[in-house]
Amino acid sequence: MGRRLLLFLALLVALGLISLAVFIATFDADRYRPMVVAQLEKELGRPVTLQRLSLAWRGGIALQLQGFKVEPLIDVPLASALVRLKPLLRRQVQVVSVALERPTVHVVRDAEGDINLLGLALAAAPAAPAAASRQDAFSFSVSTLQIRNGTLHWLDESASPPAELWLRQTALTLKNISAAGPIDVELAGALESERPNLRLQGRLVPPQPGKASALENLQVSVQRLPLGRVLPQAPAPSPQLAGTLSLSFTGVLPDLDPIGVVLASGDGTLRLEDAVLERVNVLRVVFAQLSMIPGLVESLQQRLPPEYQAKLTAPDTIFQPVELAVRLQGAALHCENVRLATDTFEVAGGARLGLDGTVAARLLLSIDPELSAAVVGGVNELEGLVASSGRMEIPVSIQGRPPHVAVLPDLQYVASRVLVRKAVDVLGRLLAPELDAQAPPPGQAQAGEPQQKPSKEELIGTLLQRVLHDEE
Repeated sequence: MGRRLLLFLALLVALGLISLAVFIATFDADRYRPMVVAQLEKELGRPVTLQRLSLAWRGGIALQLQGFKVEPLIDVPLASALVRLKPLLRRQVQVVSVALERPTVHVVRDAEGDINLLGLALAAAPAAPAAASRQDAFSFSVSTLQIRNGTLHWLDESASPPAELWLRQTALTLKNISAAGPIDVELAGALESERPNLRLQGRLVPPQPGKASALENLQVSVQRLPLGRVLPQAPAPSPQLAGTLSLSFTGVLPDLDPIGVVLASGDGTLRLEDAVLERVNVLRVVFAQLSMIPGLVESLQQRLPPEYQAKLTAPDTIFQPVELAVRLQGAALHCENVRLATDTFEVAGGARLGLDGTVAARLLLSIDPELSAAVVGGVNELEGLVASSGRMEIPVSIQGRPPHVAVLPDLQYVASRVLVRKAVDVLGRLLAPELDAQAPPPGQAQAGEPQQKPSKEELIGTLLQRVLHDEE
């Protein structure tokens, strides 16, 4: 008896599977295609292509969309949507999860700075929760959205020349999709790279009445992003920054509107490797702008030893690897402890990098002691810039937007130091006889004390103090 029951149940299951297979094979989902295309064209105001709608088995009954395009915004070769069985038996299609295979999405910022996000909106549209009605022949109630092997193309027509950015091998998963949220977001892809180097996690809070959508608990990691593919290409002879950038960031994006990016905030670390400022020799630029010493660069090139002349004539500035702590606030990355070094100098101070590309920094340029000594040996007027550490120090500011970024030394500071040094030298020569006369004769030194002659600088300082005291 038990054996017959098992055979009977197996027969029922087989008949059910056969019936399901027949139903899938005979259900004409493609009859909804003209309705779907017409509705999309009405909503988007753009031509829509959808080659075929059909049913298939993908771990459940799946509605397949083949050849879906909205030119020039999105191209989805294949999309699968798992549907509920009971509504389907009543000739209704209710989608519960969506998977997009190899979609290509184009996002454009036009010459006026406006961003067209319609392509992204279309890619995420199946995830937008909507209330299903029994009268609806085709409705969405999606809990999961997946994008596999996708491509995102960014085109910035406001840059000159226009800039492009590609995110390939994209894997995106949205889970727990509901109108109340939050929705779990996971993203990985290859950002201007041959292999995946970008990871993003967060919780998407859908928009509510009077409150915009937000991305909370945001964690972003980018590894070895080639700067040459991200930054706008500057025509010669403008400077160009090359190298690789790695970034880890934790924060929040309280408004997903493009204008709302100014409200984003968080903290992270930034690492630069193989960094080269092409077509710019920072030391040469700084020395060339010290206008109070005419012909300074030419004098240095003539008087410096050959190995140091080569450092001033090098076409580029090569930086050592560096890791910096950064803070995102007010649409800009802030770094309070910048420290960049080369083989001849380092700069330290604070910097601000705007998300629009603008740069503003106040830094202290400190030159290697050996090179400082060689520079002072060639042009002794610069001795006043040498600190007690033996390093020549020059405050500089950096400002502008690539490729038009200026490196400006603090000429007032340099002039004061150089002129004071020059004044000491001139006074020393003018007052040398008097100062020598004021020095005590060797025989008058007190017993047991070494005979030391005060330096001219010390005597000039003493003389200036007396003059000021007499004027008081």
